[in-house]
Amino acid sequence: MAGNTAPTTEARAMRGIILMVLAMVLVPGMDGIAKYLSANFSVLQISWARYASMTLFLLPFALWKFRSGAFFPGQIRWQILRSLFLLGSTYLFFSAIALIPITDGLALVFIYPLIVTLFSAIFLKEIIGIRRWLAVIAGFFGILVVLRPGFDTIGPGAFYALASGVCHGSYIITTRHLSGHSTALHTLFFTGVIGSILLTLAVPLAWTAPDTSALFWMCMIGLLAASGHFLIIKSCDYAPASVIAPLGYIEIISATLIGYVFFDDFPDFWTWIGMTIIMASGIYISLRESLRKAVPLPAVAQ
Repeated sequence: MAGNTAPTTEARAMRGIILMVLAMVLVPGMDGIAKYLSANFSVLQISWARYASMTLFLLPFALWKFRSGAFFPGQIRWQILRSLFLLGSTYLFFSAIALIPITDGLALVFIYPLIVTLFSAIFLKEIIGIRRWLAVIAGFFGILVVLRPGFDTIGPGAFYALASGVCHGSYIITTRHLSGHSTALHTLFFTGVIGSILLTLAVPLAWTAPDTSALFWMCMIGLLAASGHFLIIKSCDYAPASVIAPLGYIEIISATLIGYVFFDDFPDFWTWIGMTIIMASGIYISLRESLRKAVPLPAVAQ
């Protein structure tokens, strides 16, 4: 009798972990390119390049799998709302890292598990236990540590990053509502379509003609976005959410390396303390959420 060639549970989990780690290496690369391009191009044009190129990369796969139905997912009104939240998160985050270091911006965006918890209680009427509320309070304390010493000295970049985190939390809430109505690829492609359409209408207002080098990097943003999201989707197919969700914080480590190597930015002591508090609270919330089978998405989906 032939041996069983199906991967064991442990092997599948390890495969999911590897895919997630690769995704968390790729996604900050997109952010680094966006920051590099912001020296010569508007955030609007960079956001357009990210959505348009990602949509083009995904188009053949979406058409092959869904044919004309690729443009008509279920729950289309909620799909549009979800797409708008993600578009807002992307635009605000790119605006933030054009002004502040990538790591600082990403640390502030990672308030989204806290926002998800708050919004779940307010809009979804979920019962939030005392331990999760304490984690939310700790996370907001971590944000204050990153933002020190006072609001009078905080620049617009920090506010853009925080607003991006709020949008991303709203995106998570709408994603929960859509759970079971559409596949991840279908939803991801439709999100790209909505973002591409809206940004194509607006980008002439802030267009700068790119040279060949800039066009290459603009295409790379979309390729990294598509690849990163694909790896995240596949990782969730192999490993449970309780294993995958905490790995999203590897993105901060990758972003720190990119910021240091290419932009000579490195977080100071207090920023590391604040990030550690934010990450610890977010990981705890993710683990608690996993017990309720309602885990936030494991990575910032710029």
